Amino acid sequence: MLAVPAVRICLLSSILLLASEPTFAQDFSEPRLALHRGEVERLLEVSPAAQLLTAVANESAAARVGQDLFQQTNPDLQIFAGPRTGVGPKTQSDVGLIIGVPFDLSFSRNRRMALADARVRLADADALERFWRLRFDTLDLWVQVQAATSRIKLSQQRFDLDQKILQSVETRLRAGVIGQADVSLARAVASESLAKLRLTNAERDRMSFLLLGRLGIPEREVVYDGQLPQHDAPPLSQLLAHLGERPDFFRMQQEEAALQSDKGLQDKLRIPVARVQGEVTKEADERLARFGVSIPMPLFQRNQTARSVANARLKTWQAQQRALQAQAQAEVRAAYARWQGARDAFAQMNASQSDIEQAIALSARAYELGQTPLGQLLMARREVSLVRESALQAQIEEARARLALEQASYTEKKAIP
Repeated sequence: MLAVPAVRICLLSSILLLASEPTFAQDFSEPRLALHRGEVERLLEVSPAAQLLTAVANESAAARVGQDLFQQTNPDLQIFAGPRTGVGPKTQSDVGLIIGVPFDLSFSRNRRMALADARVRLADADALERFWRLRFDTLDLWVQVQAATSRIKLSQQRFDLDQKILQSVETRLRAGVIGQADVSLARAVASESLAKLRLTNAERDRMSFLLLGRLGIPEREVVYDGQLPQHDAPPLSQLLAHLGERPDFFRMQQEEAALQSDKGLQDKLRIPVARVQGEVTKEADERLARFGVSIPMPLFQRNQTARSVANARLKTWQAQQRALQAQAQAEVRAAYARWQGARDAFAQMNASQSDIEQAIALSARAYELGQTPLGQLLMARREVSLVRESALQAQIEEARARLALEQASYTEKKAIP
């Protein structure tokens, strides 16, 4: 678990039963899972990707161990012994014990601990930002799977229509009012529709497996309803007013705190480390004991390189902060404009659905009565298919644009578990 209680929000999700048939093999060991948005977010919380983010953040917590020690350098212990041969025939022995203990005159322990704590908070904030991006990338992939499911339904409608046209053509052939050419053309069109239906099924399965892999359940059987989310957005001014709550802004705040702590520590480390040394020695028949203190003189090296780098990093952070503010505002404005355009386009396309259904029904009836040739019916069928596809594409674009706006404005706040 990460150590940012202010941004650790409990995630609640509900399970709804949806209806759609996947085309990949069934596994009867467990029931199929209905993948709506709430279920996607619930699975993402416990996915391997989310666990990886937590593990990476915990590395910074592990790096804090040992920062609370009063001394970072271990004492030195020297022991020596050996013979001493003088002018006479007698050989004597020398034995000595030397202990050196460093003493940090900078008193930087509190600064080290503050920097370690700041880096832990920064790691948690970075994990939060990464999960924020991972969450919306996954939701966007889910929207695309839902869109692929809707395309399957659209392809199925087109195939059913071509089957009805083929039946009408065969009926008229048996009545002797048309030739074999119309039948061959109708069969080719129906064959094309079936091929597109199979391709859309394969595309939905491909994207579904990518989504399941992201959620950590690549072998689970799931179902989709193909319903694309549609809901209004708050006014642009309201979205811009809460930009400071975005995870990347929060991460920048924690990064500033870490940089300030590092600057304070480097300023303290310009004071050198003194060393207290004690020595007890027996040299031949003599005994020696002495104690002393050695203090490096900070004439040339005062940690000026690290201090200069710390100051430069703070200036870099200020430039990054200004760039982030401009980028975040531009992202919200761009996403809002994209959503408005897609919403208006879908509303316009959706308004013509009744005309589309009426047009294809009248064209099919006119062909059955012999009032129009097959080519005109197929032309109407093609136009109807294009309008339906355009309407679906506008709906897909609206759903993805609304999701992008939600990410840019951070209107629904989530944290990693």
